[in-house]
Amino acid sequence: MPETFRGPAIVSRGQARDGKWKIEDVTLRPIGDEELVVQIVASGICHTDLVVGDQPDGAAPFVFYPRVLGHEGALPLSHAF
Repeated sequence: MPETFRGPAIVSRGQARDGKWKIEDVTLRPIGDEELVVQIVASGICHTDLVVGDQPDGAAPFVFYPRVLGHEGALPLSHAF
């Protein structure tokens, strides 16, 4: 049986100006055979997250809710190639 992973994430359920951003506990789908899990110890929100998060749902093909924000992850490097 695949392992299930849970953790906190910044979830946007609408525009930032409406207070729709919250830290929520999320469950990820089971990982696939050619995927791996990376433990992120910190993540940032960038300017793009702020701009997109201020648009109404459907304003562009990439503006949809709910969405998990933050893609600038930080993690310890344990092996260099």
